[in-house]
Amino acid sequence: MRPLSVVPLLLALASPAWAQESELTLAGALARARERSPEAAVARAESRAASAAARQAGALGNPSLTLGRERTSGPSGHNAQTVIQLEQRLDFTGVRSADATAARARMAGSEALAVQAGHRLDARVVGVFAHLVGARRRVSLADRLEALTDSASTIVRRRFEAGDASGFDRRRLELEAARYAALAVAARFERDSVATELAALVGIDDPAAVRPVEALPRPAAVPPLDSLLSWAERRPDLEASRHAVIAAEADVTGRSREWIPTPVVSAGYKAEEAAGQRGSATGFVVGLSVPVPLWDRRGAARGNRLALADRARADAERVRRDAGVEVRRLAVGVGSLLEQRELLGARLGSEADLALHAVAVAFAEGELPLAQWLDAVRAYHEAQVALVQLDVEIAARWADLAAAVGGAVETLAGVER
Repeated sequence: MRPLSVVPLLLALASPAWAQESELTLAGALARARERSPEAAVARAESRAASAAARQAGALGNPSLTLGRERTSGPSGHNAQTVIQLEQRLDFTGVRSADATAARARMAGSEALAVQAGHRLDARVVGVFAHLVGARRRVSLADRLEALTDSASTIVRRRFEAGDASGFDRRRLELEAARYAALAVAARFERDSVATELAALVGIDDPAAVRPVEALPRPAAVPPLDSLLSWAERRPDLEASRHAVIAAEADVTGRSREWIPTPVVSAGYKAEEAAGQRGSATGFVVGLSVPVPLWDRRGAARGNRLALADRARADAERVRRDAGVEVRRLAVGVGSLLEQRELLGARLGSEADLALHAVAVAFAEGELPLAQWLDAVRAYHEAQVALVQLDVEIAARWADLAAAVGGAVETLAGVER
């Protein structure tokens, strides 16, 4: 079971009734990104390469077949001999076994890193998806405020023509209308920019065709920090660092045993022709050769591997420390965002929409001064933008937290299937 799959989460998801099949759900974006991502393809290729290297490291060395023909001549005739023999190096020192252990550890580490790359890709997709949803919501909000200020400008202009409003009021409202129009332009630019990034991640050629379903995951609460840190101990990159230590230690073992001479045994067939004799004498050949390590010093190679093993242990400790810092930072951040969302969300929603409508009606009927109308509209707009931003940040950081503890994004409640 993946770590966060045991965490009960509340979802703020609602699939719009008008959603069509052409719209992109979060689950669909994740699946498309995994299939088309070059980063994921690189990680998978590296894992396959490490697997092949592990198989090769455990292979027994091939024997050598030797064929020799010797002929000598003298006053009495000639002598000749033919030798066919098979030679095999005997690896009883454990070097091949140590190399195979190191290669298998590197293979396991590469597989773990491929899993971690997938988790990080998922978190990135969720973050970009959430920012696109937020940008689209800000565009809708800006369009609404722009229409509201246009309507108010029309009312003030009529009052000005009738002598019931000052030129200052007219210019002040026109300035506010221009400000909201500029915010709408900026929101559209952000929407198009993020859509371009998401289209590249999921493999869609036309960014304008990216229509995300506006539903984002949001947890009810952050799990206890002790549980998160415990899950993080099993995250793939930590596993990869531990396998890197095993591989480095196996390299030390292998290089430490290389100084032991490795004998080569040989066996074969021999046929000999002697001068003055008819026919040939036949028999077998058995040999043993042992290298003499007079000048082949391996102490420096072992020292090199010892240093690399120390580096691997230090790097594993660094990864473990950084993982703890990342989990703590994200957990505190998500908790703070959830608290802000609860406080602000309690003041907004359908009641806020009704209040804004009441403000618009009161201004149209002349019961509300322009200054109060401007303050109310601006407060509504800023609060709504803040709420949208909180939803986006919660979804993005929650996905980062899932990756930080070694979980896939599917463990997040709220990913539509």
